[in-house]
Amino acid sequence: MNTPKRPPKTAKPTRIAQPSETVETISSNQAGGVAEAAEAIEPGEAVETIEWSSVRPKTGKTSPPRDQLTPMMRQYFTIKGEHPNVLLFYRMGDFYELFLEDARFAAPILEVTLTSRGELGGEPIPMCGIPVHALKTYLYKALAAGQRVAICEQMEPPGGKGPVRREVVRVVTPGTVIDEDLLQPRTGNYLGCLAVIDLKGGRGRKEMALAAIELSTGDFEVTPLTSWDHAASQLSRLEPPEILIPEDFPLPTELLNWEKRMARHGHWAFDPGHSARVLREHFQVEILDGFGIGDLPACQAAAGVLLEYCRQTQQSDLAHVTGLTRTHPEEYLTLDETCRRNLEINVSLRDGKRKGSLLEALDDTATPMGSRLLAQWINLPLRRLDLIRGRQEATAWLFRRDDEREEMRERLKGIPDLERLTGRIALGRASPRDLGAVRGALERLPEIATRLAPPL
Repeated sequence: MNTPKRPPKTAKPTRIAQPSETVETISSNQAGGVAEAAEAIEPGEAVETIEWSSVRPKTGKTSPPRDQLTPMMRQYFTIKGEHPNVLLFYRMGDFYELFLEDARFAAPILEVTLTSRGELGGEPIPMCGIPVHALKTYLYKALAAGQRVAICEQMEPPGGKGPVRREVVRVVTPGTVIDEDLLQPRTGNYLGCLAVIDLKGGRGRKEMALAAIELSTGDFEVTPLTSWDHAASQLSRLEPPEILIPEDFPLPTELLNWEKRMARHGHWAFDPGHSARVLREHFQVEILDGFGIGDLPACQAAAGVLLEYCRQTQQSDLAHVTGLTRTHPEEYLTLDETCRRNLEINVSLRDGKRKGSLLEALDDTATPMGSRLLAQWINLPLRRLDLIRGRQEATAWLFRRDDEREEMRERLKGIPDLERLTGRIALGRASPRDLGAVRGALERLPEIATRLAPPL
């Protein structure tokens, strides 16, 4: 699994205490959050049960009487009901709070103190929280544990009548990370999707496909699969930390090693007709033949599910995803998982890390973009002679020009990761520093392009 890069350690937050506990320090902003929490959950407040999949009802009723919930808690349960299978980071002042089963489950993962306040159904309400300024540190911990997180922000300043308006602004999952601090710069972070379609009139025949998207760069590909062994080899090439599969899909033996990374998704989303519409609308085309999948329903389903899933989690139209590449298995040498591991292509057999691998030995690239491209080439060896010769000619051109090559390397070392920078800009998550880095790169690129241009 491509483990996210660990941000700097941050001190654990001071939590809301019970009357018998000692509170160390509470900032003025945090105090506002505490006051809102206190207003929301009064000590002794009784609610029989709640309609939430992660909490087992203790009575015959399936939902709490709304008149027994404060306005803020009604808001909380409404938002949680819309995101039942993820950890909800619920913004309250300077903290993101987690309640009930989310808190009980997440506290050991996030390494924060589990406390409680008030009662629900006669039992204490578990809660824990993290400071807003340390969000990336705790996102890392949740993602490394394979969890998905819905980030719910306050959309207006406090002080008005009723609870502060809140909305989930994005859902962060292991396969949809775009934050620079949570990604390995020289390693792709792919989200995968497996689709299996029953062919009409096919007498039990099925069509299979694997789609993958690198959300931070917009790289988007789909591969028709010939067998489950082929699927396993493609997964070992991409190493996606998250793989979407239909909720009723029986996992074949060949893919059991990937079970922990599988995320069940609604079966309806895999309908080829629906997925084809999603793809056509996104790319603004009438037919999908130009992408090579016009007559491949499984490819349409896998790619469409990925696109729609990313749009929903990011609350964005994914403007940086501008193309879809169909991989043709016959054009590449297939390396199965065992071969890839024994040849130590990506990681060493000794400790499972990049150091000591073939990729580490060959990677002398000047930029993270070049490093990721080299990894793609090594993991997908060419079989077509014309493509092999094209790469050899480009390499030979640089090899014969020592001075120009070294000058080019020096110039490239100052180029930031434009693929991921443009991805963050398109998704509305770029910082002023990101924009400044793009400006600096654009000023230098024309000279680099001129150096690489063939002589007239």
